[in-house]
Amino acid sequence: MLPWGYKRAFICCALLFLLGTVFQFTFGAIPPRLLSYPWSAVAALVYTYGLVLIYMLSGRFPRLRRLFDRSASVASIVSFTALCVVFGLVPQVPDGTGALAALGWTDMRSCWAFNLLALYLMTGIGISAVAGLCHLRSARLASVLSHLAVYLVLAGSFFGTGDKVEALVTAKPGQPVAVGEDEAGVPVELPFMLVLNEFTIEEYPVTGPVDTVRMEDGKVMTMPPRFPKSYISDVMLRTGGGERREAISVNHPACVGPWRIYQYGFDRSEDGESYISELLCVKDGWYPVIAAGLWLLLGAGVLMFLTAGGRRKKEVRR
Repeated sequence: MLPWGYKRAFICCALLFLLGTVFQFTFGAIPPRLLSYPWSAVAALVYTYGLVLIYMLSGRFPRLRRLFDRSASVASIVSFTALCVVFGLVPQVPDGTGALAALGWTDMRSCWAFNLLALYLMTGIGISAVAGLCHLRSARLASVLSHLAVYLVLAGSFFGTGDKVEALVTAKPGQPVAVGEDEAGVPVELPFMLVLNEFTIEEYPVTGPVDTVRMEDGKVMTMPPRFPKSYISDVMLRTGGGERREAISVNHPACVGPWRIYQYGFDRSEDGESYISELLCVKDGWYPVIAAGLWLLLGAGVLMFLTAGGRRKKEVRR
């Protein structure tokens, strides 16, 4: 049987989920631009100050410790992870229909239940980070850095949702492009211009049955199936400061200020003689915060590895 503290924490998570479901039916989905800069930064600072205040008052009001004690941490992590698994199994379609869309499960970014549980998890981790920083010891440095790193990643993702801009660019060889489209098809002007010089595909060697294609003139053309191994867009990027050449491939984006340009896909041109490259341009003003958290988490992992041997030696001596 679970101790009462854990039961209370899981009940709190269940109530937050139910509250989020009620909000979803009452107010609808959370607007994607509910918080944008500078209000997103103001909200993050006020929220962080609130966490510090809660910790400072937790000595006078012990019930506040229920927000960041061990039972709250375990319950929030388990509940949030379970909800992430559910969202991973449900296709994420922002404009979906049906019962799952009504619950907000087809777009986790605008789902009240998901965001409330994320806020609960972030609150516990944030207060734990504040507590660790207020009582910092070398023996617990790795743990404190881990809490701080996870808080930065969660806070950057949570408060930066409204500041993130994505634009899909369709680039044809030799044609300058400076406008993309968001997921709703609304034009997005880019602060740079790109020109596709060349699009190359490396394919896996394939043997097996051939594909048959009937041409307009009645002729039949056969060809082996094609499986792309990698594809690269050789582009020229032009900004106010000049121009430069970049090779963009999967997992190797190009950077232009706060913008990152990812290889998203490709297609055949209308004449069938060349390729069209699909590039996803992403601007995330909170990326440095998230990146700092990830680097800090890596550092905490290295520190844990380095200090683990020393702790083992002390235990052996005892």
